[in-house]
Amino acid sequence: NDYSESLNVDIVSFNFRRYFPNTGIWFLPNAILPEYLKTDHHKPEPLTVQMFIESAKAGRWLYD
Repeated sequence: NDYSESLNVDIVSFNFRRYFPNTGIWFLPNAILPEYLKTDHHKPEPLTVQMFIESAKAGRWLYD
């Protein structure tokens, strides 16, 4: 990851699905799908440039 490597930011706690929810497979119920294919039923959280700047200053992802 260019962001984490070039700015030395620990992004282990960055939850991609929080900001980009999985749309899943619309015609199959979540009950029969593996976890990585399940539909997320939440609105995406805002992801801003300011969040990246503040996390870079802190050296770790601050928002999860």
